[in-house]
Amino acid sequence: MAGQEQRSEKRVPHCAHVTVRVQSTPGHPELDGTTFNCITIDVAESGVRLKTDRPLPAYTILDLDITLLNRVFPLAGCVAWSGEVADNKAFAGVRFTAPDDRLWPWKIEVARAFRSRK
Repeated sequence: MAGQEQRSEKRVPHCAHVTVRVQSTPGHPELDGTTFNCITIDVAESGVRLKTDRPLPAYTILDLDITLLNRVFPLAGCVAWSGEVADNKAFAGVRFTAPDDRLWPWKIEVARAFRSRK
């Protein structure tokens, strides 16, 4: 996975608590409306990598409450990729789709996270 990824922006490893609400899942209506908790593996200005207890199909639309540096960010996103590693362990790349006015506070906080890692 990592060897094939080509990112245009930096990511910082960061474990943050996330509450996920599934809005719609193409081909898997049984997932629509479900809510669960998971964590981030890394964060960037335009998205996050999640570690979950269930696979999330690509193109799943999500509402996310991400707690980063003691602040909750309500964001929306779409699953860009997903992979199950083992039973009850999966990863998903989520690209944010939230409007810019909701993303600016997130981008500022991610910049702080980058500075704290130096």
